[in-house]
Amino acid sequence: MKQIMVYRTDIVEVNSGIVAVTFRGDPYELRTYNINATGVISVLDSFDHESDTVYDGTLVKVDNDTIALSFYQSVTHIGIIKTFDIDSNGDITLNQSFINGEKYAHEADLINLDNEIFVMISRTGDTWALLSVFNITNNGIITEIHNEIIETETTNNPSIVPISSDVVAVAYTHRVIDNDYINVLKTFSIEKIETLYITNGTSNLYMCIPVE
Repeated sequence: MKQIMVYRTDIVEVNSGIVAVTFRGDPYELRTYNINATGVISVLDSFDHESDTVYDGTLVKVDNDTIALSFYQSVTHIGIIKTFDIDSNGDITLNQSFINGEKYAHEADLINLDNEIFVMISRTGDTWALLSVFNITNNGIITEIHNEIIETETTNNPSIVPISSDVVAVAYTHRVIDNDYINVLKTFSIEKIETLYITNGTSNLYMCIPVE
């Protein structure tokens, strides 16, 4: 097996017995494996999809044959989300590559909130905390529907979890006076506030509202 340098890995179950794993290396690689009920691992497929240095890959399941991968591309300093089809044999096919609307979407954490609504927290180039909302369809089509800065001081290691179908909790460290850091936990309501009518259909407008 090819040896690669690994910084941050992530793993997600695609469907029964098949998992996808992302490795940071040169090139950036996505792999699929079959793991049976006794824990025996078999390699199914590998896909080199990014030739430049990549950090902070995070995987999330979209449906039973589609996954989304968010990562930071250190050469162009942009955040990228890609979607992939994983068939019943574990074969990998790239669906879409989407450049995040904010440069330096670093240390991203992406979750599925409800149906096709996905929420991501990341650090911007100013090391601020950015909360983003996306629509990702079952066939892997990505649409960014909201971006909002939720912290204007230096933040590190942001993480996010769903609490309900419209509420998320985010955690991160926050630099205060004299380079001291505090731990922060916040909750936000992800609310649809308007339906926009566009050329090829409709798009919902969302807002991230802090929960008091």
